[in-house]
Amino acid sequence: VEALAPWLVARELAQELPEEAMEDAAAPVHEADPDNLLRLIEAGEWARVSSRAQSRLMLQPDSNGRIALHYAMRHGMSVEHFELLVAAHPAGCRARDKHGRIPLHLAMKHCASLACVEVLLNAYAEGCEVADEYGNLPLHLAMQFRAPAEVVIAVLRASPAAAAAPD
Repeated sequence: VEALAPWLVARELAQELPEEAMEDAAAPVHEADPDNLLRLIEAGEWARVSSRAQSRLMLQPDSNGRIALHYAMRHGMSVEHFELLVAAHPAGCRARDKHGRIPLHLAMKHCASLACVEVLLNAYAEGCEVADEYGNLPLHLAMQFRAPAEVVIAVLRASPAAAAAPD
């Protein structure tokens, strides 16, 4: 019976969902989303991503251990939509990918706006002291990838000790 449960649920949902949504019924959670959350993020469809802010898909990691917040930093999500995601899932700010990076690391690597960085710092200022698997703090990545000076200053204000940490 347990083996049939997904099929039965999919069959019931088939009456409610468009046909293209059913094509991914057996796919991993990100791909099971009818509009594919990660594709929406990569395409910059921020309004559609934000409409799913309460979805459990936001915290579902992909094969690299990344969740929606990681991808939002990588693809330059607007601060308005980013605030909605963080407000809905503040624990996502602590989520580590397979390299031990939290969204703040990717914000530094991809030179996110000061506004987005401040949203992350307000949700998880301790993230400034989280090292990835290579020993890099977010500040190290900010310097390496030449983040704007105001972003570097915001990280230093949140964690003055980060300046003394070896890279």
